[in-house]
Amino acid sequence: MKKTLFAALTAFCLFAAGTIRAQATYFDGVAAYVNSKVITVDTVMRELATAARLRELPPAEQQAQVAKLFPVVRDELIDRILILEAFESSGAQLPQQAVTERVNDIVARDFGGDEARLIEELRRIPMTKAEWVRRIRENIIVQAMQQLQVGKKTQVTPRRVKEYIAEHIESFEQAAATQVISVILPADTPQAEADKALAEIKSGKKAEDVGKAFKAEVRDWGFVKPSETFNPQIAAAVEALKKGESVLTQMGAMQVILQAADVRRGKRPVLSEIWSEAEQRVRSIEGMKRYKQWVENLRSKAFVKTVDVPLFSK
Repeated sequence: MKKTLFAALTAFCLFAAGTIRAQATYFDGVAAYVNSKVITVDTVMRELATAARLRELPPAEQQAQVAKLFPVVRDELIDRILILEAFESSGAQLPQQAVTERVNDIVARDFGGDEARLIEELRRIPMTKAEWVRRIRENIIVQAMQQLQVGKKTQVTPRRVKEYIAEHIESFEQAAATQVISVILPADTPQAEADKALAEIKSGKKAEDVGKAFKAEVRDWGFVKPSETFNPQIAAAVEALKKGESVLTQMGAMQVILQAADVRRGKRPVLSEIWSEAEQRVRSIEGMKRYKQWVENLRSKAFVKTVDVPLFSK
């Protein structure tokens, strides 16, 4: 390759972020052959840079992500080509109206109906509008083929759902937890003022309002297990509280008001309450199995060859 691939990717990420106003970096080489088509390294890297949001990661972490995701993205592109070819060979047709409607929906939803904003975004990527529309068309086809080959052929029986629930009952159980609100008073707060703040919370005033009045730091921790969230001293104070109760305790040089805003007891799930979620989980699992089988079958009938791409210089 003409340049170290990772160094080129870093430059590409900077360009995408808008810090370099030059022509986008292109990468040399072939990543895979799929029948008569070629997947270039450039294509994989562009997909990877967008999907993995690499420009949002520190440079030190980008290299690890590239090494991890390059083969994943390459394989997804291989599968995409095979699915599109399966559609074409089936003789099926996609009405142009379906593509036009999807394009109009995306422009309205993501760009406020302003096509000029779309064009500006495509320039930034960069991509022509024709390429973008073709990509939308391909997405529709891939989704339709997946629904036809996977969604409609994925069967979920009541027996399988019951087995899944029995095997994963812990994931449906509602663990005991306490909604904790802490009010950390300033270190120089006199004891009388701290007692007054506690009294106001106990009288029913919102912790947030009391915090503002006493210049305290207020935090709602949500529902947590005290023993897993706080140090032993704070955890013990929280666990001694009933719903709605508050206590003033010492935390280093500061005084803290702890409130048990709500207490949720552990609850074993009722079958009727979790059935829908369990069925959806099973459908997702079985659908993924079906998808892998389908794609493996497509691969078995095609010529697919991947190329070992040196991502980093030694």
